Amino acid sequence: MKRILIVTLGIIALLTSVARAQTLLSQDQSYTYNFLNLQDFGDGYGSPNPRGFATFYTDLAQSSPGSSYRVDLFENNDSESPIATVNGNGNLTANAVNAWQDRTGAARVTVTSGDVYFQALRINVYTPDGLGTYQLYSSDLVAVPEPGTWALLGIGVAGLVAWTPRHRRG
Repeated sequence: MKRILIVTLGIIALLTSVARAQTLLSQDQSYTYNFLNLQDFGDGYGSPNPRGFATFYTDLAQSSPGSSYRVDLFENNDSESPIATVNGNGNLTANAVNAWQDRTGAARVTVTSGDVYFQALRINVYTPDGLGTYQLYSSDLVAVPEPGTWALLGIGVAGLVAWTPRHRRG
C-alpha cells in the first residue's frame, strides 16, 4: 500500500511540476541556469561569429508594471565575472562573442525592480565550422524553474513521508 502511495505521489509531483514550470521573482531575487551540454540542431548558413545567446521569456501580464531585470552570462559558472550583461523588461536576450564554444556555461536573471514572472529560457550557441556554415547547439525551451526540479522535490518529500513511520517502529 505504501509503495502505491509513493508512486502516486511521484506521479502527482511530476504532473504538477509541468503545470508550475514558471516562477515569480521579486526585487533582488535571482535564478541561475547552469548547462553542461546542448543539443545539436544542425548546420546553418551565414557564418556568424561564434557566440552564445541566452533568452529569458516573461509574462508581462502577470509581472508588476515597470518591473525590470538583468541577465548575466557566465563562461563556466556564476562564481566568475559575467562575460555579458543586459538590462530591461519583457523578453530579454543577452549575447557574448566567443561564448560557450564548449557548450557549457551559466545564465542568471536578477530582478532589479518590481516582480517578474518568468516562463522559460533558451540557450543557443553558434560555432563556425570554417566552411562558411555554423553548427547550432541549443537547450530548446527550458521551463523556469525546470520541471525536473519540482519532480525531484516531490519525490524526495514522498520518500521522507514513507520512511518516517518505519523509522519510528524500528
